[in-house]
Amino acid sequence: MFVAIDGGGTKSRVLITNEDGVVLSYFEGPGLNINVLGNKSFEENIKQVIWRISKDFDIEDHLFCFGLAGASKNEEKISGILKRIGVKKFKVLTDIEATFLALGGGDDCIIVSSGTGSFAYGQRENLKYRAGGWGYLFDDEGSGYWVGRKALKYAFMSIDGRIGKTILVKRLEELFQVDSLEKAIPLIYSEYKLPRKTAELALIVKKSAEEGDNISLLILKEAAQELFKLVDTVACNLKLTKEDSFHVYGTGGFLSNVKCVEDILREKILKKYPCFIFEIRNIPSIIGSLLMCYKVKFNRIDKDFLKKVIQGYKQMKK
Repeated sequence: MFVAIDGGGTKSRVLITNEDGVVLSYFEGPGLNINVLGNKSFEENIKQVIWRISKDFDIEDHLFCFGLAGASKNEEKISGILKRIGVKKFKVLTDIEATFLALGGGDDCIIVSSGTGSFAYGQRENLKYRAGGWGYLFDDEGSGYWVGRKALKYAFMSIDGRIGKTILVKRLEELFQVDSLEKAIPLIYSEYKLPRKTAELALIVKKSAEEGDNISLLILKEAAQELFKLVDTVACNLKLTKEDSFHVYGTGGFLSNVKCVEDILREKILKKYPCFIFEIRNIPSIIGSLLMCYKVKFNRIDKDFLKKVIQGYKQMKK
């Protein structure tokens, strides 16, 4: 049997199937980002997850694949912890690698993700390249967090008169329930420290742009440009040219739900790479971790297995 475990900073997801792709169990658990949690809390949380699995299944008979945020620089440390708590057969992936496998189904492609954060990653034969994804403090351009932060920045700049008027000021005042945006500053510093909270403001930018607000439209255009830079950087490092046919898959909550950004990004990609095929595809990264289990076991990836797992996962989530 196969066990896929997808772990971020605040929660984890566990999907268990047999070797034919029949979903046997799904549940959610505590966060598993070792960079966020630290070694001790990570080990405590992974123990909770393994204990819950062991209640219903013999873990010695299972092949595990962990798709974990924070794994890129901590694979050896994570492997040591897993061995110490009794997991014998396992593979550790980064969350980016798991997402790539999920979206591409094992085929060469480029993925570009814009949710709370952003990154692009691609593989072509023996070449691999990643751009972005270094964290919200100094990266994540074109992400929901980045757009939310831009909304605050441009709103206060508009109040100063450094840029033109924008409906963002009014919309943010309504959200924060204040009669002037300056009064919301303590609330912003106390309630919007976490990137995912700031990313929620991207919805206001989207709605304001739909109402014709020029500053909001500018933010979305800038976001699309930043995402194109990620794709272009990966494409160049994979030695791709305008004559090459290649798939680019967009994913993430922000990119998937803001049609304006999707359309501008597609236009920019096809202008430089006219033979590329760009589409939005939302398949959870845990599916990629499960595919890696299959690949480790059989040294290949089976498309029928993938389809069956996706179908079973959707039914389990209902």
